[in-house]
Amino acid sequence: MQYFSSTWWLCRKVRRTTDRRPFVQAARILSAPPDDEARDEVLRAFGEWRDRDFQDRVLYGLREACRTGEQERHRPVPDLPHSVTRFLLTDDRIKEYFGHAEPKFGTGHRDLAEWLIDAALHSTDAEARSDLAGLLSETAHPDLLGRLDKAVWEALENEKHGHPSKVRLWDDGVPTDLTRIILANPNFPLPPTERQRSGQAVYAPEAIVAVLKDRLDKLADYLTPQLSYAVVSGLLEAVKFPAPADFVERSRQALRNLPPGIAREQVVQAALHNQPEAIAAAADAGYAPAEERDALAFLYITRQWDRYDAADPDGSRMTAYCAKYARPYVGTYRHQIELAAQISGRPNPCPKLPPPDPSAQTDRPHGAVGSWPTSWVSGSW
Repeated sequence: MQYFSSTWWLCRKVRRTTDRRPFVQAARILSAPPDDEARDEVLRAFGEWRDRDFQDRVLYGLREACRTGEQERHRPVPDLPHSVTRFLLTDDRIKEYFGHAEPKFGTGHRDLAEWLIDAALHSTDAEARSDLAGLLSETAHPDLLGRLDKAVWEALENEKHGHPSKVRLWDDGVPTDLTRIILANPNFPLPPTERQRSGQAVYAPEAIVAVLKDRLDKLADYLTPQLSYAVVSGLLEAVKFPAPADFVERSRQALRNLPPGIAREQVVQAALHNQPEAIAAAADAGYAPAEERDALAFLYITRQWDRYDAADPDGSRMTAYCAKYARPYVGTYRHQIELAAQISGRPNPCPKLPPPDPSAQTDRPHGAVGSWPTSWVSGSW
């Protein structure tokens, strides 16, 4: 009587059933300790790669079997062994799957793209990461490119907030796998999407990619009314990243070469709120507020004293400006002007504020107005 192994019986189920569970069980053999005979048996069964439904069940099994207990932004983190990535890339299986129409059920193109990119960034097997990096470095598929773009946004958020994550652009100043993929792929930086053009999406990681790839000529594509704030904010953050010096220098250069319009005004506003990099960029590039009346105050607030003293040698113009436009704190630049005077040891040009008028206070009488959990006015909650 011929003996058949448990793997043989499992693969027999894989070939004959539409149930996904045997596919998961078989896929776990690929991640288990080395058993070449069992692994080859599973690969032969999976390798038949028949119709779309069979392919979907194979991918479902691999996705379930190769997940770890960790999460990245509420997604299960995959860890693919080299045997799995080699299987997926052999005979262009992944490209074939992406070539099908988007399925109504099962593994969609975006789900697969997310899984592959997460695996490329998190897998512990160096050969598996290399396999997937090769695929992603040359892909032109819109779902893979879109998910890579999202990974860049996540990396920028992680850099900005210092989140402990493998999804970063640099590791102690050294480019990560994600950065190397972006640098190698000729399709980056991506053009703005329809959602970005319409203002539905107000983030622009592509602008930072343009700086990363030394394509500052592409920044103009993102300096639309909807995206200018995101671009300038991103550049002001980028100069503080633990990145190589050439990237930081290109970010500073981009801030100093913005075209007239909203983007420059964003730098001006950031400078008025005492952001050092914005102050330096505005001073170097000669940016000024859109309101001409605020130009002198801008020089004062940003402490460009050579230019300010040349424009207002005796301080009379600034005093007159403050008397007219900086009397209250709310809705004026009074706080910023006083801060600049304090930092620089100059006289405060703002007029003294009158003492508060006691008769203008409208304090209502205190009294019991109900108690929790009843209404704060009266009666029941």
